[in-house]
Amino acid sequence: MDQIIAEAARALPGYRGEEAWEDTARGLFANVYYWDTLEALEMLIQHPAHRQAKAAQAQWLDGYRVVIAQVLREYGDGLPGPSLL
Repeated sequence: MDQIIAEAARALPGYRGEEAWEDTARGLFANVYYWDTLEALEMLIQHPAHRQAKAAQAQWLDGYRVVIAQVLREYGDGLPGPSLL
């Protein structure tokens, strides 16, 4: 289901990029999506695949947390990643 949602996100206007990582020792994983606007994010939230996953999340997860944040600055030493600004 993660792959289906990721593909849906990539097809939406306003999609900027994504990152994912996992902490197997603690059983945690994170999927981060970057959007131009909250309206673009809302399109993913309303997407049928996302709504289906949300309805069935208890089958796969013990819990989840959503963070919606604004990127104010981006810098680094050249490590590749999504262009956020």
